[in-house]
Amino acid sequence: METKTLISRNGVKYQVKGITVQEAQGLLQESVVFIDVRESKDFSLASIDHPGLQNIPLLTLLDKMELLDRNHKYLIADMDGTIAWKAANMLLYNDFSDVRFIAGGLLQWKSSGQPIKGRLADLLSNCNDGSSCGGCSCGCND
Repeated sequence: METKTLISRNGVKYQVKGITVQEAQGLLQESVVFIDVRESKDFSLASIDHPGLQNIPLLTLLDKMELLDRNHKYLIADMDGTIAWKAANMLLYNDFSDVRFIAGGLLQWKSSGQPIKGRLADLLSNCNDGSSCGGCSCGCND
């Protein structure tokens, strides 16, 4: 993944860091704020199954950013890494000190064999032939 050096609003250089699922699991062993930035309806369909995960949609995060501690570590997730990158960039631009996102998001988390929850997760786990929803013969996509 290409990393660019950017400049925050206060002139501090930073890089938006996408990390692997394995790196995310290591980071989750530390004191980190874990946020899924998708809209609540999408979050309820499927999300990473982790007790520390909070759902704070991107626009809400923008509105409440001033209430967050800029010195905490943050790990951001979404469905595929796109919105998470935007959220991480937004926080770093506003002088948060340590923000990373899961490259590939929930999709990468699931494909790495890690647990997810929600209605979509139930459909995926019920596939008779073990393939992803939409390509199997169990009828879950009917």
